[in-house]
Amino acid sequence: MKAQNIIDALNLIGDDIIKEAYNIRCKCIKRQKNFKYFSCFAACACVALGVFVYFKSYMSPPSFEIPYPFGDIGVEGYISYDISQSETNIPLTEHITKLPVYKNPYYIGKNAKRPLDDKSEDMYKRLYETAELFGIDKNTLNIEEGYSFEKDLISLTAICDELTIDVGRDLVAHIDFNQEIKTDIFECPEYAECRRDFSTYIQNFIDYIKEEFSSVIQYDNPTNIYSDIYVNQYTISFFDKSGDYTQQIINYSFNKTTFYVDDYGNIYSITIYKPDLSEKLGDYEIISLDEAYKLLENEQYMTDCSYPIKDINDIKKVELVYQQFDIYEYFAPFYEFYVETPQTDQNGLKTYNIYYVPAVDEKYISNFP
Repeated sequence: MKAQNIIDALNLIGDDIIKEAYNIRCKCIKRQKNFKYFSCFAACACVALGVFVYFKSYMSPPSFEIPYPFGDIGVEGYISYDISQSETNIPLTEHITKLPVYKNPYYIGKNAKRPLDDKSEDMYKRLYETAELFGIDKNTLNIEEGYSFEKDLISLTAICDELTIDVGRDLVAHIDFNQEIKTDIFECPEYAECRRDFSTYIQNFIDYIKEEFSSVIQYDNPTNIYSDIYVNQYTISFFDKSGDYTQQIINYSFNKTTFYVDDYGNIYSITIYKPDLSEKLGDYEIISLDEAYKLLENEQYMTDCSYPIKDINDIKKVELVYQQFDIYEYFAPFYEFYVETPQTDQNGLKTYNIYYVPAVDEKYISNFP
């Protein structure tokens, strides 16, 4: 079509059609502009969020207090012929640089608010969960509540046909069997002899518990933490050695199951530990083991023992653990040093005093020793 013919054709278009076409075009342009504005806003929001997340990862967590001066938990120590028999199965490593600190939800110390927080819902839940582990219907439980002088609920007790379950505010569940569970695994002839050949007497029992009580332990990788012997009783404990190194340390300190056995190999009690760790204060830089040794040599440690460390070579074992007494406001990691003393009883048992050095960098601890 020639140009003149196109012009003549356009002149025949009505004004109403031209106006309608103009309005449609304006709407399209407006939408394009709005889309551009929205795209810019979304891009800016994403950048702002990224900057916030980046800087948040480098923001310092708040400072906190540790239980210093140390006390109110009694003198802590350990006796053994060979402390290597109580290996933790978690080797210390330099690869980990941070560990979490938690607020203790069961804190009852001087700074605790009164009345205490109501933990009844969590306590009942833990009681029902524990009963289920032993095949007991929660609807059949006869539960007694225990209260403090301040009228805080501090315990739940359920007496069943075969066992009794106690749950405290800290959600620790104690199971006492009305009749000991006989195993016929071993009988310890003499206390001193058991101490001397402890690993020989106990390994078969560890294997037996892992197999027969797997429904109670319920760990992906149940690992023996330690096995100890007292007069007329053994304690055999397990934790879940799964997940990364940080999770293993947390499981070792907080999430564990302990079996109590008499010297005839009968199980008479079980304790299940699984506290509430939902109130995380933050992830904190921790010091190396070498730095912890330096603080120990400078007497910047915590202990209930009255004996000073005379020789650094007397340190026979070190662990990385969390302190978690209900009089402590926070759950924080510590290096735990076992120091051999000159004390030895008539059977050759050695005594080890325990000293703690804060694992968290001192810049985060407001009352560092």
